[in-house]
This record gives sequence, structure tokens and C-alpha cells, in this order.
Amino acid sequence: MIYYGKKGDGDVYAPENITSLTDFVMMKTDGVGVHFMMADGGFSVQGQENIQEILSKRLYLCQFLVALFIVRIGGHFVCKLFDVFSPFSVGLVYLMYRSFDSICIHKPNSSRPANSERYIICKYKRSDCDAIRQYMFDLNLRLDELNNSDTDILECVPMSELRADTKFFDYIVNSNNSLGERQLLHLVKTIVFCKNTALTEPKQADLCVRSLKYWEVENKTRQLEETVQPDEVARQVLRGIDPKFALTPGSELNQAEKLKKQFPSILDWQCIPIQQSENCHFYLGCGKRVFELRRNGRWFAVDTEKWSTPIELSPGTLLYGEVTDDVQGASKKQLRYKILHVIDAIALGKKHIAARSYSTRIELCKLFAKALHKSRTEDGRGPMPLRVNKPINLEHCMDIFRGIEIRPGKVSHNEILYHVTDDSVTRESFSEKYVFPIKGVLFYKVLREPWLLCLRKGNKYDYFNTMTGKIYPTPPECINASAVDCFANRRIWNWDAGVGVRQEDPMENVLHYTQLMDYINNYLNKSRC
Repeated sequence: MIYYGKKGDGDVYAPENITSLTDFVMMKTDGVGVHFMMADGGFSVQGQENIQEILSKRLYLCQFLVALFIVRIGGHFVCKLFDVFSPFSVGLVYLMYRSFDSICIHKPNSSRPANSERYIICKYKRSDCDAIRQYMFDLNLRLDELNNSDTDILECVPMSELRADTKFFDYIVNSNNSLGERQLLHLVKTIVFCKNTALTEPKQADLCVRSLKYWEVENKTRQLEETVQPDEVARQVLRGIDPKFALTPGSELNQAEKLKKQFPSILDWQCIPIQQSENCHFYLGCGKRVFELRRNGRWFAVDTEKWSTPIELSPGTLLYGEVTDDVQGASKKQLRYKILHVIDAIALGKKHIAARSYSTRIELCKLFAKALHKSRTEDGRGPMPLRVNKPINLEHCMDIFRGIEIRPGKVSHNEILYHVTDDSVTRESFSEKYVFPIKGVLFYKVLREPWLLCLRKGNKYDYFNTMTGKIYPTPPECINASAVDCFANRRIWNWDAGVGVRQEDPMENVLHYTQLMDYINNYLNKSRC
């Protein structure tokens, strides 16, 4: 994602942009930083090519400084440089040499051979470089103060210090000599090729083929994205799974008498609060477009104008969820943002996860949502965030009712909202949580048929096969329900009038929440195996 810093201009020289970028990255990486950073900042030096290094000194400084801020301990950093002759540039390289376990100056074959472009590669950031980072930050502040003056800073590490480290100093000298000779050779070669345009360089094509083969990259030119059909993408993602499973209607909870049949064991079911079951759909990522599977079994492109915010999914992603509201505040000051509440997934970015356990799929969905998250702009614009809430075990279903409140808002004077209490959601800060309208609960059975998880005396669990009648104290292989199993066997509890959320009395053909709680408590008080 693109982040322009506190000033909103992307100026890496600005200290406030550096600190805000650091805060942003740390918030997105749980406070540890990124594994790898690559920097390629630049500006026009037309007409001033011979002093490009002098003009780039602060750019080098700030890119190196950002790396020391956001790269995690043991992480790596690559940055494009040009000439490294001046004491200031060499001093910066020396500071990175002291901040990482190893560095090198490298000019890859893909780099234009006749110019001075090269790259510094820094591997394994050290844990004891905080003082260097602070020194470089203060150095940037000083350069900011001298920006419009005739005074400049010519070196950041004393030349005596550089010469004293003979290993480093000799490496820089040899690197500059080697790359300079190579550049001179190719400059002469360029002149010859300009004089005789019929000349060719056969080594280039051979090197390209060998490099692609070494890195196992397909040897073909990039093409415009082809128009993809959602049915074909879905077929590839499903990997032989009959797509008709997505049309399976769920079993509704509406009578207390049916609970024993719908929940033979309450220990292998999990609850997912939802806004409305009719809004739950499968969403398919097809490049720049996202498609929604309707009740008639057809895919329709998601209408972004409907929600005024687009859904962005990696190609090859197929997930199940609902578009709902992230509600902030109350009454006239209430703000509502659209979010995609992810319930389950078949595939994430072409990675097929349908056969994994439900708990594993949820963890992968959290990681996926975190990777795709992009912050909103100040006016609230941006792609629709993905939210992945921690499912609640059925025996703890009462926690849902403890997490709801009736709040006045713009949509309704007494809207029922659910507070997400786990820490798995991605927000703009660590402390923020969110609430969304709730009008029902979805129930997923996490063990495949014919298995049940049973409670026996001593609060111990057994795995019961209803077909064979056998009991196992440890979980057999292939016992976890796939994403297809969970969806096909799902239960739906729509919160119509008479559910009891607003303290109303039970009604006919409506499951009251006290009836469900009674069933759960009675089950737990008995020995089922």
C-alpha cells in the first residue's frame, strides 16, 4: 500500500514523515518491523549529472535512516546508490556497516552498465544500532536547518575513523575501482555501438535466458491482463469441489424442540455473530475485479458504487463473508464505515486452504486481512477493510449477549450492536476495537460427520463416531471439517422479534435465547459418553 507520511507529500527528508512512517509500520507489524526493505528514491539531476552524488547525500541518509527505524532485528535492506566517492557517502555506508552483520556494494547484470548505479545490500540488522540511528536522525535535523544556507556538512564520520578500519576502507576503494573500470569499459562500448548501429551484443540474450532459468522465472514478456471469467477462476480455485455446495441452504434455529437434533453435541460447534444471513456471500478475487455469488448460482461483479468503497482481494481468493458496518460513536455524531466480515475461506491468493481445520483457516484469514489492509485517507476513502473475528465456542454462547448493546444511531433509534472483544482485528491503532450491527448468529460444526466431541466425567473429552459407535480418547486423522463441510452443515439463528435480545417474551416458532442457554447448560451438566 502507499503511505505518504504525516505531511501527506511522501517527502522522506521530512522528520515527521519518517517518524509517522515508523509508527505506521510498527503498528502493522506488531511492533517488530519488516523483514526486508528496499529503497529506490530519486529526483531529476538533469544537467547536474556530475554532482549527482552530492545532490543525493541527504536522500542516502534518509533512506538508510528509515531502514534503521523499520527493519526488524535480523532483517535485511537493499538501497540503490550511485557514486560512493565523497566522505559523506562513504561515512553513511560505514554507519550501515556498523549496523548490520554484513554489507556489500553490488552492481547486478540487470543494471545499466554505462552509468554509476549500484546497490548496497545490508544483511542481518544488529540489535545494538540505536545510537547510530539517533545520530543519523539528529544529522537529518541539522541538514534540515541548513537547507537554505551556504553551510553544508561534508562528512558524517571522521576520515581518520574510516581509514582506521582498513578492512572497510580497502573494500570501498576496491569496489569503486572495480565498478569504475567496468563503467568506463561500457561507456567506450556504447560509443562504438552508437557509431555502428548494426552491432549486437549476443551475451545479453544468453544472460537473460540463464538468469530466468536460475531463478525459475517463466521466459515470457508481460502482457495486458486478460479478461477472466469468474466461473473459470472459481473452477480452478475449487480444485474439483462441486460448486453447487455454495447453494446449500443452512438449517434455521427456530424451535427449542429441535435443538437436540441440530446440536447432538454442543462441544464441536462455534458461533459467528453476523449482521444478516441474507447478506452472507462467497466473494471471488479475479485480478482487479471481485465477484459475488448470488443465490441463483451466478457470479456478479461487486458494485462498488453501492457501498462507495471498493473490495480488493488477491487473484485466486475465494472467501465467505458479509459486507457490514463498522460503527463508531452514537446518535448524530455516529460514523459508519463498510467492512467485509470474513467468516471462512476456500482459498487465499491462490493458496487452497479448504481442507485445513477451521481454527487454522481463521488464523490464515487474519494474516491475509492484515497483509491486505490499507489505511483510510483523512476523508474516509480507501478499500474496504477485511475483519476476521474470533469464533466463540457454543458452550460460551452467552458471551455474545454480554457483548451487545442497544445504541441510538443514524440508522435506528435502538440498534443492536455487537462489540468485538478479541484482538485479531486490524485497526489504525493497537487499542481500538469495533462494533457492528448484529441480527443473528451463524453456527459452524468444526468436526466432519459422523464425528462428535463428547464430554464425560472429569471434564475430559472423547471423539465419538456415530456410524461405528466407537469412542476415541484422542482425535483420529482427518476429523476436522473442511470449509465445504462447515458451510453445508451450518446453522442459522436469525434474531427476529421474540429472541429476547430486547427482553421480550418468547414467541411461537422463534427460538428465545434463554431456551438455547438452558439447552447448553443442561448438556454440560450431563455425561454424554
